[in-house]
Amino acid sequence: MARTSADSEDTPATLSSGRSYTDLTGTDDPGMELVEDLQSLAPLLAELDDRERTIVELRFGQEMTQAQIGTRLDLSQSTSPAC
Repeated sequence: MARTSADSEDTPATLSSGRSYTDLTGTDDPGMELVEDLQSLAPLLAELDDRERTIVELRFGQEMTQAQIGTRLDLSQSTSPAC
């Protein structure tokens, strides 16, 4: 029976590059940034009233334009003269 041993993930690999096992395994998870963003936003969104949260959800969650949101919520977009 062959004898095996376990090494730490930080033990340099036997590759000529000298990189560790940790460097060679796994990849960045792009979904983690989204999770972190949502965790950061949660307390801020909780401070908004229902109407404001709905507008934020339509704009950023459903990617609606301001005009589409105005139509959906029966709101008019105020216009101001160009400066």
